[in-house]
Amino acid sequence: MSDKIPQPGPDMPLAGTVPDWVHLLPDGDVTGRDGRRFSVKSPQAIIDLSLRYAVRGHLPVDYNHGTNLARKSGADAPAAGWIVALEARPDGIWGRVEWTPQGRARIAAREYRFISPELMHAPGGEVTVLISAALTNTPNLAQLTALNAAGTPMDPEKLMMELRELLKLPPTSTAEDILAAVREMATAKNTPDPARFVPMEMFERAVVERNQAFKGVAARDAERAVDDAIRDKKIMPWMREWGVALCSENAPAFAAFVEKTGPQVKGFFDMIEKPAFPGRSMVDTDRAPVMDQVAITLGLSAEDIKKYGG
Repeated sequence: MSDKIPQPGPDMPLAGTVPDWVHLLPDGDVTGRDGRRFSVKSPQAIIDLSLRYAVRGHLPVDYNHGTNLARKSGADAPAAGWIVALEARPDGIWGRVEWTPQGRARIAAREYRFISPELMHAPGGEVTVLISAALTNTPNLAQLTALNAAGTPMDPEKLMMELRELLKLPPTSTAEDILAAVREMATAKNTPDPARFVPMEMFERAVVERNQAFKGVAARDAERAVDDAIRDKKIMPWMREWGVALCSENAPAFAAFVEKTGPQVKGFFDMIEKPAFPGRSMVDTDRAPVMDQVAITLGLSAEDIKKYGG
């Protein structure tokens, strides 16, 4: 350990980042560099018991397990930080550390690269409690994530080269060229693709045409259907305009009407053409009773007769 502790500040270039979360225990079975075997089977149980065991819920992070050694020698064992939270993750147990200024500066200066937990375990090696952790350069559990896992920051020129390859730019592209390409990509991402959108007017027309395809028919076909119904004496001639409008909008509804009322209408025409009393036709009788009979047969009111047929 260096006698002079580096202090953080604007004049001190930091060679590495300082993580707030550190990897304290791997998940599952693990073998230490000294040959001892441990297992982490119940991460949450370890977390609960460790926080209960810790003084005021804080676990110390020291230098080279100084806290453990100080119990025997009485030497000074300053903390590099305090673990204030524990979390179970897929790769094991992690802890959030509040670093002291000196601890943060030493990690940033890469004086310490690794973390080493101090723990208690059952006779079979199952970990039960985390007691503390230490900054060290000789960790027993090499499986843990290093404090400076990202390593040395990437060389700017190497970064530029990789960006050129990623963006498919020529080798002579400058930083401004790379930035312009990134901006173009961002703009293209936020611009709607014309191939995926249509004007609202076209959309509405398509909806109308679709509805017509499923319910109504074209005007010419509607007129043909209505004229056929009139010819077959299934609807009255004066109902033609109404029938064309209905068939154009909803062909099934018009067909249902014709199917329901057609037999009665045809029966009415047959009664006119073949009167019950020979030598006398219903057209010779008073017109009002005839229209009343028509209205009753079709289920219409006198106002309907006056409006559509007179």
